[in-house]
Amino acid sequence: MSGDVERRRDRRDVKTPLTQLFETETQRRLIEYALTEMDDDRYYQTGELADVINKKRNSVAHVIQRREGVIGPMIRFGVIEPKHNPMNMPNIPHYKKANSAVMGLLEQWDGYPLCDLFKTTVRQKLVSFFVNKGPDEAYSVNQIRHEGPFGFKSVKENIGVLVEVGILTTEDRPRTTAYRLDVDSDIYQFLGELNNAVVESAESFQQ
Repeated sequence: MSGDVERRRDRRDVKTPLTQLFETETQRRLIEYALTEMDDDRYYQTGELADVINKKRNSVAHVIQRREGVIGPMIRFGVIEPKHNPMNMPNIPHYKKANSAVMGLLEQWDGYPLCDLFKTTVRQKLVSFFVNKGPDEAYSVNQIRHEGPFGFKSVKENIGVLVEVGILTTEDRPRTTAYRLDVDSDIYQFLGELNNAVVESAESFQQ
């Protein structure tokens, strides 16, 4: 996903910033709500957001503002923005949909729903696996299972979606199929842009 993603071949499970954006069900529900129903200029309390996405308040608070001085992924990655300084929040914080590059890209995308694409941990790990490996080699299910943190069955059940949406292409081999990252696909190009936007958003909180 461009040169911004380090290919570290010595680790079995390296998450990309992109997959961290969609990592939990609470995050995916908040993203879907922000994209479909959240008013652009209205501020919401944590309890309100928890009610509308049908998740526990603690779960929502954890992905927005984990505790004082620790910014959760929904703020850090540019999905939600706080009314006040995120490092010095009031007792009852308020949040609205972020006016960010990340949300701008998510709103532009009209292909396969990304929250569905990344709804399983295995799919998230498969995307990270192939992005970190790059397009130079194709991998059978057995190779993926041995090189990554996967079970054979979980790969078989999830890898077809990555082919369906265009992230991977297939190659026939004797008695098996191999899978290769498709860097020319529209979704790969888009996910590369989104990954870079997520990285830039996260880095802005580290300065």
